[in-house]
Amino acid sequence: MRSESSTVSDEEEQVVGSPMAQVTSSMPVLETRRDPGPSRGLLIGVLLLLSLPRCHCFDLGQCTAALGMENGEIPDEDISASSMYDPSLGPKHARLRQDKGGGAWCPKNMVTKEGKEYLEVNLHSPRILTSTRTQGRFGNGHGVEYTEEYFVEYWRPGFNKWVRWRNRRGMELLAGNNNPYSEKEQVFDPAIVATKVRFIPYTSHMRMVCIRVELYGCPWIEGLVSYSMPQGIKRGSEVDLSDRTYDGREEAGYLSGGLGQLVDGQKGPDNFRLDVSGNGKGELPRAATRLTPDA
Repeated sequence: MRSESSTVSDEEEQVVGSPMAQVTSSMPVLETRRDPGPSRGLLIGVLLLLSLPRCHCFDLGQCTAALGMENGEIPDEDISASSMYDPSLGPKHARLRQDKGGGAWCPKNMVTKEGKEYLEVNLHSPRILTSTRTQGRFGNGHGVEYTEEYFVEYWRPGFNKWVRWRNRRGMELLAGNNNPYSEKEQVFDPAIVATKVRFIPYTSHMRMVCIRVELYGCPWIEGLVSYSMPQGIKRGSEVDLSDRTYDGREEAGYLSGGLGQLVDGQKGPDNFRLDVSGNGKGELPRAATRLTPDA
């Protein structure tokens, strides 16, 4: 993400701390040399991305197209599941606003809070996902099953396991439907970059569930696969420079193999101590998210 001003004050330099930042993309890898002075890795990472030619932020508000569950652009073979009640309730019938077959995907077993059943959509190429809509099983007026709550997990190349989505407050559970026919929208904030997505039904009481879905977003064409850097510092209640949405690994205070606030399409305020968007008090003005080299 990029600030409206690229000037960094002496005060900002003093609160940032670590030795090195790296990014991984479809372009040549960017690395910094070890700084013999005060450690300032997070600041270096921000300045590196800001220095890239023709960098500008993508607009998440324009990334809202349906990705193909309803209209069939996502083929049947790219929709799978952990199980199905019977073939008429298989994963290929989990299409929003469609009422073919039995009218939805329904797992073989009743669902519990253990969350073992899932519906999986393979998008193949990386997409940025901004929202989803769900429905229950209408079944030509005979369906009564729906999914009250669910988790979303996602995968992309470079991951060694599925990652469970959570919002900026750390909440993972998403509200679903309360009847078999109406739609329920959930916005992903932060947005998800993924090639595969799983919907995992959840219920606090054992019950049969069914679900239909659509995903909304756009192709991820920014080139950035992952970035690695030291985790930002926290200092009391005044300064929080941590990357709160990073989805890679964190080991001994070092982030690797993921994406987070540097590419979330949001702008930090010029005053890094302000938290006008609920993204963490003291967030730094952040770097541009679209990495487009000169021709």
